[in-house]
Amino acid sequence: MKLTIKEELFCQEYLKNGNATQAYKNSYNTSRMKPKSINETASALKAKIKIASRIDELRKILESEDIADAKEIQKFYTTMMRNEEEESQYRIKASELQGKAIGLFDKKEEKEVKEMTSITFRRVETKEDL
Repeated sequence: MKLTIKEELFCQEYLKNGNATQAYKNSYNTSRMKPKSINETASALKAKIKIASRIDELRKILESEDIADAKEIQKFYTTMMRNEEEESQYRIKASELQGKAIGLFDKKEEKEVKEMTSITFRRVETKEDL
């Protein structure tokens, strides 16, 4: 079932805020409508099978995006490791986890590391330290 542009926008807006009335206001021109009419029309629209199906479909897509993949996890470790404002213990742990993720510490297989980059940590004084 094909949705109109406004119906698709309604589905997306509904997922953003969980409120059918607000989603309707954000998707349609409601300037000449009374609040009660907006509420009733939004409820009726949300109850339509094709709208409810699309909302469920979009919800499943969003839920699957909530789970981090390997690339996202490695990006997080790298960002944490390079963040000079972060405490050194967390940076070291991030570098360790990143190394494990890419197999640097794999004992089953000898790996040759051609280039080692030294990491220097420096403490940044904050207002609380002063």
